Order: sequence, then structure tokens, then C-alpha cells
Amino acid sequence: MSLGNLILFDGEDTPVAHTFVHARTGTDFAQWDEPAVTNYIGRPKVTMEMIRPKGQSRVANRNVKCKIRVEVPTMETLSNDTATGIAPAPTIAYRLMAEVVYTLPDRSSEQERENLSALLAQCLSTADAKDFVNEYKTPG
Repeated sequence: MSLGNLILFDGEDTPVAHTFVHARTGTDFAQWDEPAVTNYIGRPKVTMEMIRPKGQSRVANRNVKCKIRVEVPTMETLSNDTATGIAPAPTIAYRLMAEVVYTLPDRSSEQERENLSALLAQCLSTADAKDFVNEYKTPG
């Protein structure tokens, strides 16, 4: 199966489009990364994973979990070793991550799942949610 690219815009004053290219797929798993970042370990990544319910199919509380994760590493600033002139290996200084996990009962309808996605997207775009993440401000 061939998956398309994801084009996502950052939060800069003049938003920049970042193209995430499909990198790999497994059973119930897909990953995209941004090849514009030449160092593989420093590439931002998007992953989507589905965790299917286990156990009896007649249990009323069977849930599918859909996990979406965005990961943006920041590379350590390193300089060449002045004695040898050899550049040190790339190193990640820190990694920003956001993960959303949907818990979806087997009995839920497609419309209910669409409503949940719409509510979440709108919630994340509110000033309270942005302040909560960007400025560590608790709403209220």
C-alpha cells in the first residue's frame, strides 16, 4: 500500500509547510518523516498506530485504540574536534513529543468517531489549549 505525504504547517509567525514522506508501514502502523532534515536521527516524525482489542468479541467494553504521535527532535550543537578535525557523531539534545490516543468502543458509530475528532481538533485550536501547552498556563 502506498500512503501519501503529510503536509503540516508549523506555528511560526509566517507558517512554514513541512512535508512528511511515508517512510514505513507495518501491521496497523504507519510512519512518516521529514527528509528535508538530512540527518535521519534528527528528522521530525509522525506515527499512527492502531491497537486492536483482545479477548472475547462479545465483551461489551471492547475498545480500539488509535494513537497519533508527532515527534520533533532538536540536535545538539557540536563542533569539530580541533585536534583531529573529525566531526563528532550527531546527538539529540532533546525531543518534543505529542501523542493523542483515541479510545473507541467497538460499538461506536463512524459519525460518533468523526464528532470526537472534530471536537478534539477544535479544542486544540482554542486559546486555553494553546496557552496550556505553549506557556504552561493552567486554564482558569
